[in-house]
Amino acid sequence: MSENVSLPYQEFYHDDDVIAKVKELKEHGVNEEDIFILSHDPERTEALAVNAQANHMFEGQQPFWTTFKNIFRNRRDELQGKLETLGFDGGEADQLEEKLNEGNVLIVISDKEANVSMSGNIT
Repeated sequence: MSENVSLPYQEFYHDDDVIAKVKELKEHGVNEEDIFILSHDPERTEALAVNAQANHMFEGQQPFWTTFKNIFRNRRDELQGKLETLGFDGGEADQLEEKLNEGNVLIVISDKEANVSMSGNIT
């Protein structure tokens, strides 16, 4: 986990690694509702969330105004809004969105108190 990040996260490149990490997190007691998967491709995000039995940020989980603004936003701004909704500040959200833009997938744990090992590194 990065020292300046407010939530535990880890980035991945391979989908199989994402699924394995979600399984590991759940085995260590992290609640499924606290595990979020994000990628730049909405279809990839949905498929990973279904296969890993994890959460993904959808419109109903965001404040109404964020959901409304997403109608007019490009994908970059939409992802930054989702990251901010999860609890990252604007600078963190911008940095993480860049990682997503490079083709990485993020697993974010929304429970700041979760006692999990998240390196922030690509695997």
